Amino acid sequence: MKCQFVFISNSSPDQLKSIYKYHPNWKEQGFVKPDIYDWKRLGYTDCNGKEILGRYIVIGSDILDIVGAGKQKAAEQTARAIEYARNVLKTNIFCFGAATKTLIPPEKLPKDIIFSNGDTLTVAVILEELKEAAKKCGIDLNSPKTKILIVGAYGLIGRMAAKSLAKSSVSLMLLGRNAAKLQALNNEINISARLFSDLNEVNEKVDIVLTVTNHPTAILNKLIVNKIGPE
Repeated sequence: MKCQFVFISNSSPDQLKSIYKYHPNWKEQGFVKPDIYDWKRLGYTDCNGKEILGRYIVIGSDILDIVGAGKQKAAEQTARAIEYARNVLKTNIFCFGAATKTLIPPEKLPKDIIFSNGDTLTVAVILEELKEAAKKCGIDLNSPKTKILIVGAYGLIGRMAAKSLAKSSVSLMLLGRNAAKLQALNNEINISARLFSDLNEVNEKVDIVLTVTNHPTAILNKLIVNKIGPE
């Protein structure tokens, strides 16, 4: 079956063996990473049960290169990965990882490609899992009585999740430390969500908590869960 999409990500120092162990030049010591490596097959099933096949391409640069002096080289590797996918794999659908998405500005990407990033895929998976969990727990995602709290709401993942959930009839509660960014998001999604800057400000029971930040103040400890969780 034809490759339908490509995921392009950076390499990782602590995953060299798992990524490159089948590379013809692999060795434990002194391995030189290639600029691009067609690592493995990806397979997903869409909502209609149809299989979607893709490939996972890894560039030679790691995250330290990307945030440091090696960013230009990483951008060149990403451009080569795109050309490889278009010319060899014959696909024009791309998904970039959290780091590779920053390497080539959208306006400089080839005009004929369709692209997204890993955050988009993450949000899609989160929302599908949320729907399944709500169904199992008997929570109605089309009821204004259903309260959903998004912690880390104005980040990339939180923003997309908020936009999607705002289309339903649920009561949205958005939490983030920066009041201006939080208000801007509320204006953008054009609903009257309730806004909070800290978990301790939430003094009512909520049906679903969606945490999309790793900030220490966003940790759902036992006291918080007892306060805002179900009876």
